[in-house]
Amino acid sequence: MQQKKTKTKNKTKNKKKRCDFAVQYGEPLSKNQRVGLQFVEEFKQRIPRSEVEEVEKIVRAAAQELRPGTIVTATGSYRRGKETCGGMFATRKHRYFLIAPTDIDLLITHENSEMHHGILLPLVRKLEQMQLLTHHLVVVKDASQHKYMGVCQLNGLSHRRIDILVVPIKEWPFALIHFTGNDYLNRSMRWLAHFKDMHLSEKGLFAVRRLASFKRKNKKNYFAESHTKQERTTQRRHTCSQHQDRGGRIRGARPQISPSG
Repeated sequence: MQQKKTKTKNKTKNKKKRCDFAVQYGEPLSKNQRVGLQFVEEFKQRIPRSEVEEVEKIVRAAAQELRPGTIVTATGSYRRGKETCGGMFATRKHRYFLIAPTDIDLLITHENSEMHHGILLPLVRKLEQMQLLTHHLVVVKDASQHKYMGVCQLNGLSHRRIDILVVPIKEWPFALIHFTGNDYLNRSMRWLAHFKDMHLSEKGLFAVRRLASFKRKNKKNYFAESHTKQERTTQRRHTCSQHQDRGGRIRGARPQISPSG
């Protein structure tokens, strides 16, 4: 898990480096990069709760007009009851910053387990005709796509990032919890599920079968934080000393004797 986070962080830094290089030396930017630079100051701003509520109403009305029974819910900090919504722009050391830009997250499903399929394409076209969507970061080309990312503008106000995700009704409760957050709650719930031999994600809650030896080994790791640093260091050294000596050789292995010896 740590390795995956490191790869994602490095990928974000590399994208930022390429963007800095392109701006400095006049290299051509991609369409999404141009949109980001064009509205970067507006994307930094927190979004008023009333604005998110109005966008939610417009999208819900359009979706229900296309398919009655469609459920549309704004998630994230809006559903957590915050007065202003969106991620926070936090500056890191040196010249890189890692952030969740402010955006509007909408989760869509349908009461019928099959009726959610293919709703995203006509919905995006309808919202574009209503002049709510101004720029597309992810183009919806066919009915199989279930996620849209773009830019919206409400009644001449600031441009806002908007994400729309369509999920089946059976995944709705888990997706609602995941995309409402916050991050601390999601990590805590996943840790608890893992401790109870289950796997929790935005897709659902699944049972995981593990070997008894795996359980015993990882049970010690769950309570490692309750030990002192000195005890953990001593335990690590004791484990290593059981397998290797100071020269790095495996203990108990017979020495290799050359024919001349």
